[in-house]
Amino acid sequence: MTTGKTYFQSQRYFCIKVILSVLLLLLVHCNSYSQTFALPDTNLRNKLLADYPSVMSGNLLNISAAGSLTGSLDLSNSNISNADGIQYFTGINLLNLNFNQLITLPDISGLTQLTKLFLSYNRLISLPSLSSLGSLTDFQAAYNQVTVLPSLAGNTNLLKIYCQNNRLTSLPDISMLTNLQILDIGNNNFTQLPDLSPLINLQQLHVHQTGVDTLIGLSSLSNLTILFAWGNHIRNLSGLNANTVLTVFQVFNNDLESLPVLSNKPSLSSVSFINNHLTFEDILPLTSLPGFGFFSYNPQKQVPLLSQTVREKDNLAFDPGIDQALTTNQYTWYKNGNIMTTNQTGIYSIPSVLYADSGNYYAEITNPGLPGLTLQTDTAILSVKACLEITSFETNILSEDCKAGTEIQLSSLNLGGGIAPFNYGIVRADKTDTLFAAMPQFESLAPGTYKIIIKDSRMCKAAANVFVRKPDGCNAIFSPNGDGLMDTYFIEEEGKIKIYDTGRNLIKELNAPAVWDGTKSDGSLADDGYYAIVINDKKIIHVTLIK
Repeated sequence: MTTGKTYFQSQRYFCIKVILSVLLLLLVHCNSYSQTFALPDTNLRNKLLADYPSVMSGNLLNISAAGSLTGSLDLSNSNISNADGIQYFTGINLLNLNFNQLITLPDISGLTQLTKLFLSYNRLISLPSLSSLGSLTDFQAAYNQVTVLPSLAGNTNLLKIYCQNNRLTSLPDISMLTNLQILDIGNNNFTQLPDLSPLINLQQLHVHQTGVDTLIGLSSLSNLTILFAWGNHIRNLSGLNANTVLTVFQVFNNDLESLPVLSNKPSLSSVSFINNHLTFEDILPLTSLPGFGFFSYNPQKQVPLLSQTVREKDNLAFDPGIDQALTTNQYTWYKNGNIMTTNQTGIYSIPSVLYADSGNYYAEITNPGLPGLTLQTDTAILSVKACLEITSFETNILSEDCKAGTEIQLSSLNLGGGIAPFNYGIVRADKTDTLFAAMPQFESLAPGTYKIIIKDSRMCKAAANVFVRKPDGCNAIFSPNGDGLMDTYFIEEEGKIKIYDTGRNLIKELNAPAVWDGTKSDGSLADDGYYAIVINDKKIIHVTLIK
C-alpha cells in the first residue's frame, strides 16, 4: 500500500509540473506577443531588418528592444512613406529620416532623448509637436511642403534650424532661442520676419528668396559670420555696420541703395551685391579694401529715371539724381537709341521743348575708377503736349438779332497750359481773317460755324469750334453786300446742297452744314432774286438774296 501511494503521488506531481511548464510557455508567448508592433510600411520593416535586426522579432518590431536602442537611428534614403513605429525608439538621440516619401509623422513626444532630428527631403505638409524634446539641438526639415512650424518654446537648447525650401509664411516665436547658432529659412514665402535681436549667438543667417524687405535686429547679431540674404527686396542693411566678424555677405538681387560698413570686416571672403540699386558712390570706396578683387558688384539694377509729360515751350531736365558728390562720372545720354550728348553733370536739359523732342531717353554712366561697371538708367518716355489747350468751355448767348447778328460770350473756360495774359479771337470756318480781343466775347455773328482761337503771352495757340444758330423768326433773306450784316445764309442741316434760281438753273453745289455767300459756281455774285436750296434732293428752303 505504501508503494502504491508513493507511485500515485509521483504521477500527480509529474502532471502538475507539465501543466505549469505549459502555462509558463503560454505566458512567455503571450507576453512576447503583446510587446511587438506590426510595421505598416514594408520599406521601414526591411530597413530595420537589414540594419537594426536586434529590434525585430521576425517581421514584427520588438517594442522593448526598440526602446532599448541608443545612439542613432538612421532610416534615410529608404523610400519610407509611413514612419509609424519610430515612436517606440525612446532611447535614441539622433533620428534621421532624410530622403524618404513621408507626408506626416506619428507622435514623437516620447523621444525625449533626441538631440538631432533630420526630416529633410520628404513631402511633409505638417510636423508633430516638438515641445517635449527639450534636449533638441539640431532640427532639420528642409525641402518639404510644411506651411507652419510647431511651437519652439520648449526647445531652448536649439543650436541649428534648417527649414529652407518649404511653404512657410511666418515663424513661431523664436525670441527664447538665445543659443541658436544657425537659422536657415530661405526659399519660403514670408511677408516679414520677427525681430532677430534675441538671437545673440547667431552665426549663420540664411534668409534668401523669402521676399522680405527688412531684417530687424541685425545690430544685435555681433557674432554673425555668414549672411545669405539674396533674392529679396531688402533696402537697408546698416544694422551690420558695427559687425566685425562677417566672412560671407551674399546680398545680390535686392533693392539696396547703400551698403553697410565693410571696411571693418577684415575676414570677408565671399561677397556679392550685384543687381541692387548701388552706384559708383557706394562701390568706389571699397576699392581700397585688400579683398576687393573678390567682390561681385557688376551689374547693378537700372537707375530710376522718371518719364515726363510736358508742354511745348516748357523747359525740361532729365536727372537720375545719383552720385552728387562725385565729379568723375561720365553720363552718355541717348534718345531712341542714338547718342545725344556726353557730360559730367548727370543732367540732360531741353530748353523750350518741341514736339520733335518726344521719345525714349536713357543714360549710360561710367567712372574710370571702376572700368568694368556701366550703370544704365531706366528708359524714360518724354511725351510732349500742345503748349496751350482748351479743355472745356460753355457758350452763352447774350443777344440775338436777325439783322445785327448774335453776341456770344465764353464762360467756364478751362485751359491746359499757357501763360497769361491771353487774347481771344474768332473766325468763321470759311474765312481766314481773325479778330482778337482781350475778353472772350464776340458780337455781330451771323449764323454758322466759327473757330475760337486763344493765344497766350508766348504765342501758343489753342482752338475750338462753336456753332451760332439762326435766330428764331428771321426771314430767309440775306444781303451779301459786304457790310458785315446778314452777308451770308447759313444752311444747318447736313447733306448735299443744290441751289437753283427761278429759272430752275443749278447755280451752285455745297456740302452742308455750310454758308452760302451768294456766289455762283464760277465765283460771281448771284443776282437779286428768289432762290431754292435743295437738301439731299428732298427738302427745299426758299431764300431771298438782296444786294
